[in-house]
Amino acid sequence: MKWFRTAWRDVWAARRTIMIWHLLFVMISVLLLTPLTSLLLSAGLAGQTDRVVANTDLLAFVLSPAGVAWTLLAASIVAALAAVRFAGVAFIITDRANGHRSSLFRTGVRVLSRAPVIARLSALLVGIWLLVTAVLLGGLALIYQLLLGEFDINYYLSIRPAEVYYALVTAAAWVFLWLAMVAGPAGRSLLAFPAVLLDRQNAVQALRGSWNRQSGPSRRTVLRIAITLVVFTIVRIVGDAAAALVGRHFILTTMRLSPWMQPVVVAIGVTAIILFLLDTLLSLAGHACTSAVITRAWLQTHPAAEAVSLPIPIPQRRRLYRWLTPRRLLPLILVLSLVGLSAGTIVLRSLPEPHHTIIYAHRTGPPPAPENTLSALEAAIAAGAEYTEIDVQQTADGSLVIVHDADLMRVARDPRRVRDLRSEDLHDIIQLPDDGSPPAERRIATLEEFLDRGAGRIRFMIELKYYGFDPALAEAVVSTVRDRDMEDQVVLMSLSQRAVTQLGQLAPDMPTGFVSSVAAGNLQRLPVDFLAVHQQAVTPTLLRRARQRGMAIHAWTVNDPAAMASLMVLGVDGLITDDPARAAAIRTAIEAFGPVERFLVRFGIGTEYHLGVN
Repeated sequence: MKWFRTAWRDVWAARRTIMIWHLLFVMISVLLLTPLTSLLLSAGLAGQTDRVVANTDLLAFVLSPAGVAWTLLAASIVAALAAVRFAGVAFIITDRANGHRSSLFRTGVRVLSRAPVIARLSALLVGIWLLVTAVLLGGLALIYQLLLGEFDINYYLSIRPAEVYYALVTAAAWVFLWLAMVAGPAGRSLLAFPAVLLDRQNAVQALRGSWNRQSGPSRRTVLRIAITLVVFTIVRIVGDAAAALVGRHFILTTMRLSPWMQPVVVAIGVTAIILFLLDTLLSLAGHACTSAVITRAWLQTHPAAEAVSLPIPIPQRRRLYRWLTPRRLLPLILVLSLVGLSAGTIVLRSLPEPHHTIIYAHRTGPPPAPENTLSALEAAIAAGAEYTEIDVQQTADGSLVIVHDADLMRVARDPRRVRDLRSEDLHDIIQLPDDGSPPAERRIATLEEFLDRGAGRIRFMIELKYYGFDPALAEAVVSTVRDRDMEDQVVLMSLSQRAVTQLGQLAPDMPTGFVSSVAAGNLQRLPVDFLAVHQQAVTPTLLRRARQRGMAIHAWTVNDPAAMASLMVLGVDGLITDDPARAAAIRTAIEAFGPVERFLVRFGIGTEYHLGVN
């Protein structure tokens, strides 16, 4: 591991310049990347309604000529920024290796002088790897279509028949073969960057030269880079986890021992600062050391530039030890406490005011009742859900039935597709599992039956399911709701933007929402009353922007108690869950919490202690 010690000594010797370069890079990239990304996205989506593409429409956009061009440009910019960050460290390491004194000004000038060729090399590599990745994805798509394309994907995910394992094994073999073919060229491609930086080659020369390098040294270089990345990834994960665990116990202990809020606020602020600084330092160390390994690997092939790495000077070690004396540490602790008090206060004040979170029963009701059945509807009402979320499709003869998947394979082991059946074909189909309720309560039900059974007892979140867009579905749903004068008991939503637009025109008096699994663009621009997003997509920024537009945010599908509590404290307007009873109990507990308890629950600190859940 001499090569690793050499790289680390290079980084340590130039740590000040590297750290300043890193901070400068972060500032510039944030100032440039954020508005540039927004501008590019707006330009790429210029022909799209409301400048948003989501769900299956996003795939269609990415595969279109405009989408391919946008992806290539956006990926090239990101790659170029990463290359610029590496370039600064490479120049600093090279100066040190050659016995020169590095400076931020000298480094910046040299990076700027090579910026055009860095951009060209980044774009060239991105284009090549997009093509190579397309081959990988094409193979996976073919495997999916051949082995998992017969029935709705939810059947395979839920039941897991033998075809799933055949597909996984085949896909793993294809990915392994693909990696075996591209790993070598991918690793050697990294050596093209020091070539354009330090040997002043053009992009094509550098890339061709990196691929033509001798296999022995190249293989060692790739292995060293991989080892460095793995080591620092593990160190970062373990370090962050250990620090978070210590911080958690520190905050909880402070809360138990102190009768006042101020020490708890200080503990929260200090913990947040330390976690942020630790993660930043570990990330910086990993990037700098990896950059040093790549640079040293290139220098080894250029003896004229080779130099002995600089050891850590003894005087610098002594200076570090002097800073660890009590006389130096006490003022530092005092300053950290004051900063922690301020940071903790800011964090606590950033939490939204407590409000009532609406509970939605996912796919009608909680297990063991079969989903989207009258039995599940009764279970949702008994569990205390305020809304039941149901999926509506249209049969071949126009009947509105409550079914989620395109076919009935998962819910009834019937391979037929809903849109190919008539209402009389569905009447006697009994859904699984058997929860002990009468068979009539477990059969495929119609929207009319659901509305009649639940009217005045529970409200309805109706999701329109499309497997091929048909405007007749929205018209039929709205007409059915109006026939029963239940406009005030229903909200409507869909994964389809066309459907959402149509619903807004047909039923402006009914709340309309968009369901998003993945999206590009600003979802808050959509002309809807609410968004239903995956729980991982809920952020303070999303909630703040939605509030500014008078738009509600609902999270799906939230079944973990800690996630329920965190999202409620964060301020989400609704939870779509398979366990409405537990969600309601957690909501009751949270509504009685003070700011400190709400903060701890928001970040998963002592959730089981505060809520009594596991």
